[in-house]
Amino acid sequence: MCAAPQMKWWLDDYKAKSPAAAKWESFVNEFRKMFAERPFVTEEKLKQIKNPVLILQGDQDIVSIDHGLMIYRQIKNAQFCVLPATTHFVLSTKSDMVTKVTVAFLGG
Repeated sequence: MCAAPQMKWWLDDYKAKSPAAAKWESFVNEFRKMFAERPFVTEEKLKQIKNPVLILQGDQDIVSIDHGLMIYRQIKNAQFCVLPATTHFVLSTKSDMVTKVTVAFLGG
């Protein structure tokens, strides 16, 4: 398997930090499998969540905005935030933005 060119930065980072770096292909395959099998969490389970939840996603995320909104609508105490010019890897690429939103969510 060859990683897509747009994923090179992620793969380099993964190989540098993961204790199982040599098994990256297995990780990618399992990750793809996870995304292919929906739903990850049923709406019934989401409705059982009572704690406040912050749902973050990028406006260019692999997860659709509609899917994020569906999750948000099922959790009573949820907040939903779409971060501009970001992908699913926003924590790695724009951690300062994630930190500001998270601190605000936590009341800081």
